[in-house]
Amino acid sequence: MRRLVACLFVLTCAGCGPIGHPAGYVPDAERNARTEADIALANRAASPDAAVTAGVAGAAGPGGVEGAISPIPAFRGGDARWRMEIQSVGDLRHDVTLRQGRARLQGTLTYRPVPGVGESGPFDLDGTLYMPRGDAAMHVHLERDPCLDARGAHAWKVQVFVDGQAPRAGCGDIAM
Repeated sequence: MRRLVACLFVLTCAGCGPIGHPAGYVPDAERNARTEADIALANRAASPDAAVTAGVAGAAGPGGVEGAISPIPAFRGGDARWRMEIQSVGDLRHDVTLRQGRARLQGTLTYRPVPGVGESGPFDLDGTLYMPRGDAAMHVHLERDPCLDARGAHAWKVQVFVDGQAPRAGCGDIAM
């Protein structure tokens, strides 16, 4: 009988670590620390290059821009076939809505600061347009240059590039 109990005990603990936990067990505190480290790593990978942000007020160095404010609080523009609205959501991040016909696509953009560029631009934003058949990379270029369209005179020219689509060009205004 003792042998049977000893064999069962050995078989039960064969997969246990030195303190009696099953193999692969990770304590909650360690698992939470690993999760936080993974999130921090992902955030660093998604933030702008340190080389691009060098010399920008509020730059946090490697890992991104902290406390920087986008010079583009809001933008509305387009042409007769399409319209685009950009709205700052904090730091250098923006929400974008692109309308063409009945289609209304949304996405996110990040302003990429360029040293030496003031509030008169040009400005570049990069991000993702969320599309029904899969997300597409998006680039928006804003340049201060008088522009005239069917809606009247505007202060900015806009170019929009979406992967897999023809480039778009139009006029618009930055809301201050």
